[in-house]
Amino acid sequence: LAPATDALTARYLSGVDVFYTSFIRDEDALSASEVDALVDWVSSGGTLIISGDYIGVEAYETFSAPFGVSDWESFGAPASGMIVAAHPLTEGAADLGLQGHGYFSYGDDAIPLASAEGNTVMAVLEASSGYCDGGRVLVFGDTNIFSTRFDEYDHATLAANMVAWAA
Repeated sequence: LAPATDALTARYLSGVDVFYTSFIRDEDALSASEVDALVDWVSSGGTLIISGDYIGVEAYETFSAPFGVSDWESFGAPASGMIVAAHPLTEGAADLGLQGHGYFSYGDDAIPLASAEGNTVMAVLEASSGYCDGGRVLVFGDTNIFSTRFDEYDHATLAANMVAWAA
């Protein structure tokens, strides 16, 4: 694990294999130079995991849009979700529970993996999906997916699969 940083730079990212974002408020949106550093890092083979939310959708947009993940919308109520595609990330998982989430659109080089309320809440961009800019990007629409409701839904399975995939 790398120490936290106040500024995302190429130097900081050079010592990181996987960069995981969690709850980000709109006032925490990345600057243009931070987005450039992140895009360059992913293009060089980095693995980016974006864990979005229903709060701060504009902030997530600032650094997910260069990867074709955009049009974040807010859904603040709890919802049940379901796996919609077989993938190593979804193996053994069927359902998920969302506290309040964001959903998003994605390009042709992404595989939607889960949905809730008819909207995509989990997608992956990697070589197998047609993403050929170097690294990989995994997007979740709810930061709470790995902190709540492990006993009710398949969150523990998804978390274990994510760690194995990222490794």
